[in-house]
Amino acid sequence: MTEKNHEKQLDAAQEIVGDSVVAYATTFVRMLEESADIQLSDEAKLTRVILLELERIYNHLRTM
Repeated sequence: MTEKNHEKQLDAAQEIVGDSVVAYATTFVRMLEESADIQLSDEAKLTRVILLELERIYNHLRTM
């Protein structure tokens, strides 16, 4: 592959990784919390929902 193709692949990979940072982090932390039997407060749960929704909205707007 040419250097230009590598740059396009790198750009695409960065976009894929960066578009769901909150979702991936939340999933990872939830796995840890469930395995350690950690209970979250309602405020923490609500904060996560809001962040996930903001990320979802951003992803939709970004692709328009």
